[in-house]
Amino acid sequence: MHGFVARQPIFDGRGSLFAYELLFRPGLENVFGGSDHDAASASVIRNSLEDFGLEALTGGHRAFINVTRQVLVEGIFHTLPPASTVVELLETIDADDEVVAACVRLKRAGYMLALDDFVLRPALEPLLDFVDFVKVDVLATTASERTRWMSLLGHRPIRMLAEKVESRAQFEQSLAEGFTYFQGFYFQRPEMFSAQVIPPLKLNALRILRDLNEAVFELERVEAIVQQEAALADRLYADLNGLPSAGMKVHSVRQARQLLGEPAFRRWASLVALASLGEDRPPEFVSACLVRARFCELIAQKVHPADASGLFLVGLLSASDSLIGRPLSEILAQITLAPQLEDALLARPGWQGDTLRLVTSYERGDWAEVSRCAEALGVGEERVPNVFRQAVAWASQVWRRPR
Repeated sequence: MHGFVARQPIFDGRGSLFAYELLFRPGLENVFGGSDHDAASASVIRNSLEDFGLEALTGGHRAFINVTRQVLVEGIFHTLPPASTVVELLETIDADDEVVAACVRLKRAGYMLALDDFVLRPALEPLLDFVDFVKVDVLATTASERTRWMSLLGHRPIRMLAEKVESRAQFEQSLAEGFTYFQGFYFQRPEMFSAQVIPPLKLNALRILRDLNEAVFELERVEAIVQQEAALADRLYADLNGLPSAGMKVHSVRQARQLLGEPAFRRWASLVALASLGEDRPPEFVSACLVRARFCELIAQKVHPADASGLFLVGLLSASDSLIGRPLSEILAQITLAPQLEDALLARPGWQGDTLRLVTSYERGDWAEVSRCAEALGVGEERVPNVFRQAVAWASQVWRRPR
């Protein structure tokens, strides 16, 4: 049996990564039949964590993991590390005697608890004595409801988490209302104002990414762009000169390519350029771009090997709006991308679009769309989790996150 796992980041009010919510699926079928559904689902969660590794999935941050009532009362989660696991109780769970007893056992074992899609109701109130987090859907609730719940829960040591945050306005309102943590689409595609312009450093970094990942590499074009931007040049050379293996001081793009060789130079310079794009964003934004890029590249290597470098670039640029603060269409209008790659990013037709759609669907746990895209690409769906695991491992290896 193959397990599927998606992860969605949770941030604090400063934009620092706090945790991931992990979403699981049993495999090629969306559900298990019969009375063994809960036990089988819990088994898949355990197997998926063993296959992927909790540390590899979360980078040492906490993991929020949903549980059904049956999984909760049977105590199946005792194999997960209490120090890094937040047991998230689904909104369908009521506080009967068995549920309360299970929560007591989990708290004694050192686990933290969260309530998902919180709406205050009598059947839920006994659980408020045990939970550490309350998650509120800001799209499905009103400001007056949230204010009332904040007031009622204010005397308890409960941290409030706003989920389904989809715009800057919603984030700022949730922050003002007293929420401590935030989760949602805003953090991957921020809402920005049309008067903003792309800073020259970021625009040049984008152009370097484009040129480095073209099938035919033109060193002169990269050199010309680097010469326009002293800060980017300093970052490129400082990064390479800091490597113990460099053996010589590098002062030009041409020297760097001679030292590393073309394939290694392309990848290294792409990482440095991407870091320039994300220097004023949470480090997780850059990491997410790298996971997408490597995922797209690995899928392309199976489907259309000659176009793998182009799909790596598609993956990198797919979240560039979150790094730059401009709509993707406006970003692409300024860097003159190859038409088929631009189409993959905007309209997503053909196999390139299905490849990008596959990774974005996997990220959010849209398993039906994962199945459709995998079938369209001719990639066995059971292979997708392994590709995702490889992409996460690669991104963790190459991206040195600021601490």
